[in-house]
Amino acid sequence: MPERLRKAIHGAWRGRHTQAYAAAFDAARNHIDLAEGVFEDVSAPVAPRWVVPQFMGVAR
Repeated sequence: MPERLRKAIHGAWRGRHTQAYAAAFDAARNHIDLAEGVFEDVSAPVAPRWVVPQFMGVAR
């Protein structure tokens, strides 16, 4: 794995930047998958989760 990806992962982890960490981790995983010839795009958007109002403490 390239040094820049390792530094990005460690820097984001130390700085507690969760979004930056997730992005760097996904980039590293994609890099490894491409090197192995098996690619699954982990940066694809995730389907939104629906929140039901009663679970948020809001009465119907």
